[in-house]
Amino acid sequence: MRSSHLRLGLVVASSVALAACTALLGTFEVDPNAQTDGGASSSSGTSGTSGTSGTSGTSGSSGPGVDGSVDDSGDASIACDGGLTGCGSVCVDTTVSQEHCGACGHACGGGACNGGVCQPVVVYDAAGGNKVGGVASDGKDVFFSVGTKLLACPATGCKAAAPRQLVDTTHYVATVAYLNGTVAFESAPAQATIRPALYACAPAGCAGLPASFASAGLTGYEPLFFTNGNTLTFNGQGQGVYPATCGAGACVTVTPSTPRAASLFAASATHRYFIATGGALDLTRCAASGTCTPEIVRAGDSTGFTAIAVEANALFFAQPGRPGFNEGRILRCNLATLPCPANMPSIAVAQPFPRYLLANATGTFWVNEEDKKLQACAPGLCVGGPRTITTGTSVPSHLASDGAFLYWADGSKVWRVRP
Repeated sequence: MRSSHLRLGLVVASSVALAACTALLGTFEVDPNAQTDGGASSSSGTSGTSGTSGTSGTSGSSGPGVDGSVDDSGDASIACDGGLTGCGSVCVDTTVSQEHCGACGHACGGGACNGGVCQPVVVYDAAGGNKVGGVASDGKDVFFSVGTKLLACPATGCKAAAPRQLVDTTHYVATVAYLNGTVAFESAPAQATIRPALYACAPAGCAGLPASFASAGLTGYEPLFFTNGNTLTFNGQGQGVYPATCGAGACVTVTPSTPRAASLFAASATHRYFIATGGALDLTRCAASGTCTPEIVRAGDSTGFTAIAVEANALFFAQPGRPGFNEGRILRCNLATLPCPANMPSIAVAQPFPRYLLANATGTFWVNEEDKKLQACAPGLCVGGPRTITTGTSVPSHLASDGAFLYWADGSKVWRVRP
């Protein structure tokens, strides 16, 4: 996962005035060719921006795209004074620039930049006592559920506009995922009892209630969606961890890739990792395709974890510890040297009951249930230690990523941040 690095500027007399302007105007860019001796500034000066970044990301747009990228392809050797950093053809203060936060081209996508770190921004607030039940994004839009409805907003936020409705199932919509032109979600509109089923829509919306692609036996287990390419992996049918092939707004379930249902699992493009129910409590893995030949990843009782996640060559575990004792840890196992050792190294300790674990190329993220904090670590071994992204009004949940931004639900609100 990517992380931002802080830069300390040289304090000179002119930077004092510049800091004062920053406090009033927010993000700014400075043309190094502009005159500073009191005369008229040159016509080549570049004006700064503040507030929300661009939303389209299409060719020819002047602002950052929905992935947070900006064009900084100017003169890389530009010399800047006053502790500023040359980003393309302009000098910027990377501690406050929304478009170059912590590093050139690291745009916050509408969020503020504080100390070289992008700050969270609200995408949508359902308000009125409504709560968000699931979150996913394709980088262009963010998909989420409120009550019985599956909704969507631009990834940069709905602003004053109402969210777009994909479908109203007439029953509570829970877990949501996006992959390969498809929005998958959990609901139970056709059940006489509350037995959840899985459905899929195109990002543009459903033409009425779609048929479910998985149904019987989901009761008692969260689907815990994992996505890789066109494959959605979920815990279902009461029989095992299933892959479904998804595309163009539809999913087709295929043969389960584990021998029995799992109490906890994670999936990568090559393997399914799971703790099976009704048998040995080892953490095991099977190849993502073909017949499952179980391989022990961690021997012994592995039911003490609240979440597991896999990214590249590492497996991460959330170990909660005793409630009220701040004993929680985030553990890391190197998949190149299996099985995992009994005493796996910790990348974070003294965490108050961690859960909702997510790991990808931009970092490792989890929620501490007892203090309601969303935490983040730099990729790999968490150099520098964990940092707090936000402290929720309720417990943040439904972590999701589009590869550039992190999204989550907190009560009635959908949030996002550029890690």
